[in-house]
Amino acid sequence: EPATLRCVVEGRPKPTVLWYKDGSPLPSAEDGHRVLLEDGLLFLRVNRGKKESDEGVYWCVARNLAGEAVSHNASLNVAVIRDDFRVEPRDVHVAAGEPAQLECTPPKGVPEPTVHWLKDGQIYDIEVSGRVTVTESGNLKILET
Repeated sequence: EPATLRCVVEGRPKPTVLWYKDGSPLPSAEDGHRVLLEDGLLFLRVNRGKKESDEGVYWCVARNLAGEAVSHNASLNVAVIRDDFRVEPRDVHVAAGEPAQLECTPPKGVPEPTVHWLKDGQIYDIEVSGRVTVTESGNLKILET
């Protein structure tokens, strides 16, 4: 997914813009992953495998013969989710009137994913039922079947 950071600068003569990340100068990447433009734009193409290398604190510095100006910091946090559930729901058989639990552990992700259950293709409204709860880990507990 793309991320764009913008550093708007004015000055005479026209300032050059330098980008920094976590205290180090940020060069353009030859693979097109990171592109710095003269007008102060920084384009990042965040790849799943490079997520950690893109996260950080960014800022820009504008310089010309008159001096330099440093921008405020901007933090880049990349949201991710793995493709596979750690535990997928399975069929459960219980006697009438007995409690049931359908297990589901969502994939790891940042921020932490939340689980929503569907019944017959529709989001199951836990609040209306009153006898159904979802555990912190994502399991569906039915108090009485």
